[in-house]
Amino acid sequence: MKKVVTCFIVLLLCFGCSDDAEDQINTSETEDTNDEHTGTANRVTIPDAAFEQALIDLNFDSELDGEVAKDRIDSIKGLFIDNEGITDLTGISEFNALETLSIRDNNLTTVDLRRNTNLLFIWAEGNVLEEINVTGLSSLEKLGLDRNVLEEVDVSTNSELQLLTLSENQLGGIDVSTNTVLTDFTVVDNPLNCILVNEAQLNNIPTDWVKDETAGYSLDCQ
Repeated sequence: MKKVVTCFIVLLLCFGCSDDAEDQINTSETEDTNDEHTGTANRVTIPDAAFEQALIDLNFDSELDGEVAKDRIDSIKGLFIDNEGITDLTGISEFNALETLSIRDNNLTTVDLRRNTNLLFIWAEGNVLEEINVTGLSSLEKLGLDRNVLEEVDVSTNSELQLLTLSENQLGGIDVSTNTVLTDFTVVDNPLNCILVNEAQLNNIPTDWVKDETAGYSLDCQ
């Protein structure tokens, strides 16, 4: 009888230990999962090694691992990464405080800046840009895009735009009719025939607007 009681007690202890161990494992797994999720939420993917290296050189990152800590870039207002061999600007949308972006003389073909709503100045000359998206940047004042291969650029929502340079591109047309404070505009060396303007602009073309002789200003470029 004593043997039966002893066995029963041993079995109870074993089951109790098993449950405790399982609870510990589950708790550990939950903590690991939460830590991993938090880490991911606080990291920004930077797939272009040249872009990340430029951030490292500026002390905004410390390790070339395809990511940057979100809190290291949240307050950056000026980012100057010219001539760094960058081909992909993925991750730039997370630079929420950015006001000035200079990416001159890289190898970029496309740039999307729609989420960088605080931008005032963009300098992207000397790339191989086929597309740049600045839609909705209502505070943008200056946009430099000389020496690219752009066929079109939409600046219709950039109501505060004061300077726009588009020389040496492949523009077939350009609409600046909504850019009522545009005082500096250069668009030479493009296969351009017509520049769409509004009536006030047409009646008083600013002195710092420069175009090819073959291009004309019009209220209707169709």
